[in-house]
Amino acid sequence: MEISNLYKELVPKVYQLEKNCYPNEFFSTIEINSYITDFSKKGLVVIDEDFLIGYALVLNDEFEMEVRIGIHEQYRRLKHATRLLTQIKSKLHPGKSVLKCWVPETNLEGHLFLQANGFICSKTDSRHYKRRQTGGYMFIYRWEWGLTEKNGLYIPEELALGIEAI
Repeated sequence: MEISNLYKELVPKVYQLEKNCYPNEFFSTIEINSYITDFSKKGLVVIDEDFLIGYALVLNDEFEMEVRIGIHEQYRRLKHATRLLTQIKSKLHPGKSVLKCWVPETNLEGHLFLQANGFICSKTDSRHYKRRQTGGYMFIYRWEWGLTEKNGLYIPEELALGIEAI
């Protein structure tokens, strides 16, 4: 299993997984494709041979990043989302120090996952998911909370301990 950048041939598979992970609120194939072509966006995927296990869609703006993660239901709780999130966190630095993630109010598993990964709930919106007419919670992670600088690179603290051992 490997993490790689999203590429055009995987867009239909990401679209199908997106529909399963976010029913009634999924991105279109055009929106997903923009994570390949738009400079301010990045798509990451976890694949095993030709099977798509999960994805992360990251929207960059000047000072922060917003991420949307989806993992195939048979591969949840196997650290795939943690691996994606760790890679995204490693791109944070003092100039871009905030990572945001919206989670439906009914997704307790998502809330607990983000909290376990250093995020805190910072905002609620009772109509964030308009199509489904339900609320959402915005979780944020700040660079200052969990990254450490090693040899000019900003690394999540959980990885820094392993680097010191090398």
